[in-house]
Amino acid sequence: MAGGWWPASRALRCTRRLLVPAAILVGGCGSVNTFYNAEQAFEDGERLSAGTRDSLPAEARASFERAAEKSGIILARDPGSRYADDALLLLGKSLARLERHEDAVSAFRRFVERFPDSGAAAEARLRMARSERLGGDAQTARVELAPLVDAGDGELSLEVLYERAMLDLSTGEHDRAVEAFRTLLQESPEFSSEHRVALAFAEAELAAGNYDAALDAYGAYGAGTTDPVARRGLALRVARALALADRTEEALSTFDGILADGPSDTLAARIHLEKGEILSATGEAARAGEEYAQVARLAAGTGVAAQATLQRGRLAWEAGRRDEALEVLLDAFLHAPTTAWADSARAEARAVARVIHYERLAEGDEAVSSIGEPGLARSTALYRLAEEVLLSEADPTAAAELFGRLAERYAESPWRPRALLARGMLAPEGSDPVGEDALRELIGQYPDTPEADSARRLLGEPVPERPEDFYASPPQLASLVSALPDAADPMLRISDQLDRYAAARAAREGQEVPMIRDRERQGALRPPGRPGEGGTEEETGAPGEIEEPEGPPGARLPAGAEP
Repeated sequence: MAGGWWPASRALRCTRRLLVPAAILVGGCGSVNTFYNAEQAFEDGERLSAGTRDSLPAEARASFERAAEKSGIILARDPGSRYADDALLLLGKSLARLERHEDAVSAFRRFVERFPDSGAAAEARLRMARSERLGGDAQTARVELAPLVDAGDGELSLEVLYERAMLDLSTGEHDRAVEAFRTLLQESPEFSSEHRVALAFAEAELAAGNYDAALDAYGAYGAGTTDPVARRGLALRVARALALADRTEEALSTFDGILADGPSDTLAARIHLEKGEILSATGEAARAGEEYAQVARLAAGTGVAAQATLQRGRLAWEAGRRDEALEVLLDAFLHAPTTAWADSARAEARAVARVIHYERLAEGDEAVSSIGEPGLARSTALYRLAEEVLLSEADPTAAAELFGRLAERYAESPWRPRALLARGMLAPEGSDPVGEDALRELIGQYPDTPEADSARRLLGEPVPERPEDFYASPPQLASLVSALPDAADPMLRISDQLDRYAAARAAREGQEVPMIRDRERQGALRPPGRPGEGGTEEETGAPGEIEEPEGPPGARLPAGAEP
């Protein structure tokens, strides 16, 4: 009986042979006892995990690990044991419950190959296909399931239909999945209830874009759900489905209902993040920013806080509040420096810093000593600013305005031909006469330039014959760009930002905290991200919470910087 209780006769035979040598007992009674312990451990795991479908409690995990270990002992010590088939199937089932899907597939495959005539061979193949699917290999799973699908009927027919539907759902064949789930719901209510088919049916309808049908299915599933945790999970699904259906206010209200029940800070932070994303997509930037700020307050120092703070920084940047955006993006990096969100925050902070830098140079707020003529320095900076706005901010309209401003203000600048060309190129076709005017002005005032020839091509006019070196870039322009000072890397300001947070904490606690740079000189700290220094995990690791009255909420001070 693979996977079930062993026959009583096996235990009796073992009892009658108590006087045989110990070496034989290892392969006989020893296997019985070990398999008994393995099966008991698996049953304990099932009992401890009952009602917790979406997560495995630590005690249940430990039981499944014991079951896998004991089963492995039988197979290693006595692969020819009469319990080998039971142990191998139990090993695969234990590994599957531990979500070690690749190892589970290996165990089930060994069972099918070694015991093809076993009464449990079909079950092992079904479980193998399921582990393949859960492990992300739907194509192989479908191949493994095919013999069972072809067999048609049998005691596993419902399981096979369910697994085929789940495969269809995972591979985008939503209509087939919906039909299979509907069949299960109609023909086998008991099986459907045990396997949460109504929930899978709702997910299939949702994936197919049938939002109203999905919401109806969620409602039907919820009617028979009494567990508070399950109902909360269902409410999350409903809120997300409402958002997909563009029923924004209903989605937000459903999320608020979950928050009113007092979920954990981790879940609450995730909900506020999703609310922020919904509000941001509908253009309500101010409300979205409030939701993102709440995430940082609830889950400071985590990846989700970094994600939310990154989004808040992007909102400020899109609104043109570049200085604010820079500070918020640096905060996003500080929340979780080793995450992909921090990588994005760092890259975007540097882009914002470049825009701010060239804007200050273009306005004359900072002198450029390496370029003697102020107008030449400002026009060079203005051209670079327009390029950054176009490339980093992806705003062709604003970039076109900046190129036009350069052409108007700096008539003698060597950048003027390029600025006129860029102004003309960025004009929407047929909708901006100013763009065409810029191209014609370029041809009229600078007829023998590469930029004028580009304008002719854009206007469909003939282009004169030119020598080979005509289109070479003027060395003066490259020299001017090189002469502009580079923007300071904002990541070097991290220590300054941490100093403010440390001072805020000191004021709150009535302590005197030395500034980070003072402690650097004492060898106590290297700020993360300094060029040429890697930084240890302790220096850049999990931050400790600190309040910052004037800065964005949720700011953190790295553990290495604690007083």
